Amino acid sequence: MPMKTPALLALLPALAVAQDVVLPAPEPPPPALPHFDWFDPIPPSVPDEKPCEVAALDVDARVDGLRARVSTTITLRNPNDRPISAPLAFPLPDGAAVCGYALEIDGDMVPAVVVEKERARVAFETEQRRGVDPGLVEAVKGNVYRTRVYPVPARGARRVRIDHVCPLALGADGASAALALPMPDCTLAARKISIEVADTSAPEAPTLGGFGDRRFEKAERVWRVVSEEADVAARDDVLVALPRLPDAVVSLERTPEGEIFFEVSVATKCENEMEPPAQAPLRKLDVFWDASASHGAVDHAAALAALTNRVASAEGEFRLFVVRDTVEPPRAFPTLAALAEAVAALDYDGGTDLAAVAAALRAGRGPALLFTDGLDTLSGAVFDIGGRADVVAVVDGPERDLEPLRQACGGRAYDAAHVPPIFAGPDGAFRVWDATRLRAVRADGTADLLGVGDPAAVRATVLGRLVAETAELALVVDPSDGVELAAAAPTLRAADARPGTTLAAAWAARRVQRLAPRADDNAAELLALGRRYGVVSPATSLIVLESLDQWLRHDIEPPAALSDLRARWLAAKKSAASESPEAKAARHLDAVAKAWAERKAWWEKKYDGVYRPPKPVSPQDVVIHHQSAMVMGDSSEDDMDLADDSGAEDDMDLVEDGEVEDDMEVAAAPAAAAPAAPAPAALRVPASRHASAAKAAPPAATPAASIEIKAWSPDTPYLKKLAEAADPGGAREAYLLQKKEWGGSPAFYLDCAGWFFEKGDRAFAVRVLSNLAELRIEDAALLRVLAWRLLEADAFDPAIVALRRVTRLRPEDPQSWRDLALALEKRARAGGGRKDAEEALRHFDKVIGTPWQRHAVTFSLIALEERNAFADWCLAQPWWGEEAAEPPDPRLAGVLDCDLRVVMAWDADETDIDLHVTEPSGEEAYYGHRRTAAGGDVSEDITDGYGPEQYEIRRAPKGEYNVRAHYFASHQQAVFGPATCTATLFTDWGRSNQVSRPLSIRLDKARETATLGSFRKE
Repeated sequence: MPMKTPALLALLPALAVAQDVVLPAPEPPPPALPHFDWFDPIPPSVPDEKPCEVAALDVDARVDGLRARVSTTITLRNPNDRPISAPLAFPLPDGAAVCGYALEIDGDMVPAVVVEKERARVAFETEQRRGVDPGLVEAVKGNVYRTRVYPVPARGARRVRIDHVCPLALGADGASAALALPMPDCTLAARKISIEVADTSAPEAPTLGGFGDRRFEKAERVWRVVSEEADVAARDDVLVALPRLPDAVVSLERTPEGEIFFEVSVATKCENEMEPPAQAPLRKLDVFWDASASHGAVDHAAALAALTNRVASAEGEFRLFVVRDTVEPPRAFPTLAALAEAVAALDYDGGTDLAAVAAALRAGRGPALLFTDGLDTLSGAVFDIGGRADVVAVVDGPERDLEPLRQACGGRAYDAAHVPPIFAGPDGAFRVWDATRLRAVRADGTADLLGVGDPAAVRATVLGRLVAETAELALVVDPSDGVELAAAAPTLRAADARPGTTLAAAWAARRVQRLAPRADDNAAELLALGRRYGVVSPATSLIVLESLDQWLRHDIEPPAALSDLRARWLAAKKSAASESPEAKAARHLDAVAKAWAERKAWWEKKYDGVYRPPKPVSPQDVVIHHQSAMVMGDSSEDDMDLADDSGAEDDMDLVEDGEVEDDMEVAAAPAAAAPAAPAPAALRVPASRHASAAKAAPPAATPAASIEIKAWSPDTPYLKKLAEAADPGGAREAYLLQKKEWGGSPAFYLDCAGWFFEKGDRAFAVRVLSNLAELRIEDAALLRVLAWRLLEADAFDPAIVALRRVTRLRPEDPQSWRDLALALEKRARAGGGRKDAEEALRHFDKVIGTPWQRHAVTFSLIALEERNAFADWCLAQPWWGEEAAEPPDPRLAGVLDCDLRVVMAWDADETDIDLHVTEPSGEEAYYGHRRTAAGGDVSEDITDGYGPEQYEIRRAPKGEYNVRAHYFASHQQAVFGPATCTATLFTDWGRSNQVSRPLSIRLDKARETATLGSFRKE
């Protein structure tokens, strides 16, 4: 998201001068004060609807010591004629965390409870589909958080409150500190701001910026200012600057549970007392510069100044490594100034693969600087540089992930505004003059220093928990030359603690920050911290539900503030009997086995091929139940009572899910001559390599079928500009120019990548595609589309990395695991071998054996067909060995090979896209006519995303088969845009001569139909 740069950033140095604070020379930039924009980007191709707007704001901030607790109540207004969901994404300062949340329900602000992250998101999305009132706030990545509210009523408004704790930004002089209160860049109908600053015993009042001529007034033991305004053009952020800080700032708080937390910030004055040794210039340095799309939205002036002004250098070898989806080959420069000029001319495009950067650093030699926002949008791996001590990370941008870099670089990760001097020491080795590095903190067992903080500027700051009545705290600071200085710290006394929970939340937030880079390994502790201290973490979210049945359905205990509801919930839980996970899984496998037996009966049946046109169906005869499908689809039991359509032709006119199409009445066509029906082949049951060799032979070879894919060629102005370019270099330049106008749309990157793939510029096409991961951080739908398109180009490795991330983001979604299994299968078939094959089979088995919340049996059947066919192929490979490859249940064996198969999926949840196949006879197979006279079969209609839907025919009559996708409707509660649909067409499915052709298309609006391709059976 673009960063708004407030003019207020210039205020802090001016305040320091006014207070006779002498800033070090050269004068560093002011503290990096955070600003966030309020909404996820909305694709510009949505013509009729607008996102929700921020109509009013109520901010209540309290500053105590060097921490603040901020409560922001946002009134959202919906300008559309239907209820929609409102997504808000925002970064917080380094070390901050969300610690409270509430949603307006029937006029009251209902508080949230802490729940495991995945469980909270599943509950939110389930209730959103039901059309009720959930609210959610969750951690995304680094310092980025997201909240989603549903519903905001049509032409109406709704309030949401977000509480967070954050450290104040410290000036480089160590004597100034400030808090920024970000304002939305819009006109507010109403704005109320209340700020309190605890009395620091300083004679001066705190100073305000961006707040007109208002001033703080003394009230009891606090400084206070309150303002209420109407029709405010809130263009500038509000800034609170503290008076000159004393050498030691100490805060102690006692929580309602009796725990005592403290924060001590001490001015070390190392830079005033010690000069760095003679600075020998560096003659060799590697610079890794993040040129990804997200880093391009940042003003890099401070980072470039750090590169040229804080690094002592002479002529030598300075190499520039440009970082995007790959680390590009280095370019050498004789001076850092020349390298900086090259950096200033870079184009920013593509995703960020920090795992590739880490690998390059591990293999490198000599000192290195990494300039980045730290947001790894492609790999998701832990940043590991092998313990190198000569790497410094420099971070800029409002959205950032600093902690993994800090841990990997041994603490040498800095904000771009505060990079210490870098030079060669007396021994010629790489040196960073960080005179205030905190080396140790000692408290002789009287304090728990689990939350030790890193020093900033020339202050050392420590968070901790007091476990005795008094504690003598010793801070040991380690300058770069190895001389230790003990910074004076006051005695901590439990009796001095004031009531409060800000420091407890800050302590927990700092601990969460330390654990987050390895969140999977630290899930238990992250969950415990979130539950105990109410903070949002990679393992915990805050959720609000409305009614008793919602809290019961998701097994989430209501907050203590809703005492009556909580008592009813406890009583209901005590009396309710729940089914064990083992019993539910067994019942699910029984349902799958029953459906699989029906599927095998379809495969074995002989069809006469005589087409009997269906009776016309009027809209009055159709039961519309899209809304109920959205509700009932949340339970796997809905899939367990399947109609037996194993051949009865009375069910061929079944209309499902209430879809009434203009072409419902299919005109009668002359019936094609039915082919001679061969005797049914024995069902192939792969069990082991020997069994595979002895199994019944597949059906006799039939005349080959061909596949024709309809080329996807959208008529867009940006592709015309690419086509006008005279050479590949010109096309790349045209793409970058068009990106300035169209870069917010996923369709732009899909279309342009397809164009470059077609022209043979594969590396650049992959880079273009990787922008999808940068549009919205950790967005599963965009990562899924990215992977699908990469797989079409046989770029297996990056596709599989993206799909692994999808399984972490959406583990409750069977499509996540099936996509990963299919990608691993493709790589195994292309030469990946046994390791990929075994993992693919494990993921297929997971899809088959899990009682998913939605369409469990449908997903299991499709995955089972794919799994058994792939297992059969594996058994024939020399690298498989002697082991069996059996499905998770003996009842699920068998390979249902077919002449023709189409399988289709899409990226948009709560969206209904239908697969249509017209056979040579003119008979059309689709959701309302699932079984044809020739035996063509369409799977269950998926009306609430993401598919899959499939068509299969075992013995295909000769002629042409036309395949189409129909965008029936979207039920999304958010403003939605185009849906990306991917399909694969197979001939000789499940046989040794299987051939497949994948493709992706984009469907822009409801009722749109697109031709995917066709089969030709000779």
